[in-house]
Amino acid sequence: MKEGRLVFTTDAEKAVDFAEVIFSAVGTPPDKDHKADLQYVKAVATTVATHMQDDKVFVNKSTVPVGTGAICKDIIT
Repeated sequence: MKEGRLVFTTDAEKAVDFAEVIFSAVGTPPDKDHKADLQYVKAVATTVATHMQDDKVFVNKSTVPVGTGAICKDIIT
């Protein structure tokens, strides 16, 4: 924090602009078919896409099925 490399905010635009690496760590509760509900993962990807002005590293830190990275990539790009 002293060096200004760690900040805390609830402002998504400010956070996405500041970050080089973005960790998405949201819940993936089961849906009605007992599969991972990806609505929150997709919402984070949409927020990043909305505010991203340059290249970022996006890391899914949630329990997600294979292929979720590609879904997030499609949303962000």
